[in-house]
Amino acid sequence: MDGDFVRLKTFETEMEAQICVSMLRAYGIHAYFPAGFIDLTGNPRARGTGVPVMVHRSDVGDALALLADVRRNGETPEPGDVTDEA
Repeated sequence: MDGDFVRLKTFETEMEAQICVSMLRAYGIHAYFPAGFIDLTGNPRARGTGVPVMVHRSDVGDALALLADVRRNGETPEPGDVTDEA
């Protein structure tokens, strides 16, 4: 199943990655960040590598559109209002 997932974006911290994953899941997008990237202090294991957010290959377009809407508008759109415009 992991072969069906691709890296969408890499975040500097686990908190940022978790916020992104939570938002994507709220919109029905299958997302996660891999276990093992975070050490016991909550930091990425290898400095400078960040925490990748993975999404199912079939959800990449919707996930990118949602993140673009958030960046553009500064708020989370209502489900169904996500566009593919960049």
